[in-house]
Amino acid sequence: QVATSDAGGLRDLYCRPSEFTGYSGGFVESIEFLFTPGRVTLTNETGLIRRIYTDGRPLRRDIEATRTGTSVGRWEGQTLVIDTVGIDPNALYPQILSGAIPVGRNVKILERISLKDPDTLQFEITMEAPDIFTATDKRTRVYARVPKRTALQISFCTDHDRAVDPDTGKQRFDLTPPADLPPPPPR
Repeated sequence: QVATSDAGGLRDLYCRPSEFTGYSGGFVESIEFLFTPGRVTLTNETGLIRRIYTDGRPLRRDIEATRTGTSVGRWEGQTLVIDTVGIDPNALYPQILSGAIPVGRNVKILERISLKDPDTLQFEITMEAPDIFTATDKRTRVYARVPKRTALQISFCTDHDRAVDPDTGKQRFDLTPPADLPPPPPR
C-alpha cells in the first residue's frame, strides 16, 4: 500500500504538475534541451519544463517560489553550470514518488551538466535543503543516449481520467464535430 499525505491517494501523488528538486528526468523519460539565444529550456516526457536563463542576469533571491524554481545558467567551457533557487517548499523530494517528503525552504541547487562523450550526459548536482538535509547533498547522474528515440508523453494520470472508460479504454465523450461547424480554411 502506498501512503500519501492527503485524502486524494495515488491520483494526488502522481497527478501533480511536474516539479524540480534536483531531478530533471532521464531514468524512464527522455530529456530534451532546447537552445535559444539567452536561454536553455530543459523538458522531459512527464511535462517538466525548466527555463534556464543564460543571458547574464543575476540570480535574484527575492523571488516567488514555483514548482521548478528560478534557474540562471552560464557556460564554463563545454559545461552548463546552473544555479536554481525559489523552489516551492511543498515540492516533493526526491521526486513525486511514494514516501517523498516536502523539500522545505531555502533550497539551493547547483548543477554542472556536460557531455562525457558524444553518447553520455553527466549531471553533477549539489543541493542545499536545510529543512531536510544536515549537510550538502552531492550526487552524479550519468545518462546514455538512446539513438533514434521518439519522445513520448508519459502520464501516470490516465488511470484516473474520467474521459476514458476504464473498462473499455474508449473515450466517454462524443467527439463528433457539430453539423454546423464550418469547414477548415483552405491551405
